[in-house]
Amino acid sequence: MSNLPQVYGKDFSVYVQVVRLTLAEKGIEHQLVEVNPFDSIDSRLWYFDIHPFGRMPAFIHNDVRLYESEAIARYIDEAYDGPILQPGNALARARMTQAISILQSYAYLSWVWGIYMHRIERPKKGLLPDKQKIASSLPDARAAMKALSEMMSHGEFLAGGDQLTLADLFCAPMMNCLDTTPEGIEMLGDHQNMARWWDRMRKRASVKRFVL
Repeated sequence: MSNLPQVYGKDFSVYVQVVRLTLAEKGIEHQLVEVNPFDSIDSRLWYFDIHPFGRMPAFIHNDVRLYESEAIARYIDEAYDGPILQPGNALARARMTQAISILQSYAYLSWVWGIYMHRIERPKKGLLPDKQKIASSLPDARAAMKALSEMMSHGEFLAGGDQLTLADLFCAPMMNCLDTTPEGIEMLGDHQNMARWWDRMRKRASVKRFVL
């Protein structure tokens, strides 16, 4: 049996991508165990022993079992060798946490579920986009982009410095979704520092492998 860390979920999930990016940036190979929370409960009853809410991702390595992407990502950074992904400076670390909170509380719901799912995914299934849902998502979407853009005035990465952190790894999969939409392209045009950040992130080997 492989002793590689196991990540549970599907590769289309932005939060599964966050965990896989974190492992990649630390230089750690892993195994993806595919489980889809949108499948019937009967087909995945076994998974509730790993994740009590049946969502994704979950993480297992040896005796360690974790769920919730931020907990997993912080553990990976602190428990494994490799580049440090959390700033040592208290203010920079707080900014990283602030950026992650913005992404999870506001950007994910507006960028991914509000705009991307209705603008891109629904038409793929032959469904019409819900224009009202897109419109109602725009205020939070724009506010999240503006807030992250202002944080980047302190440096090249989202924690406000020149160090890649977990905040950047949380943002990349969400930005990848948003950037496929006309609304996202317009927002990036309004915030050139975020556009430059995304251009740099798109060139990273980890992002090319697990996000693009």
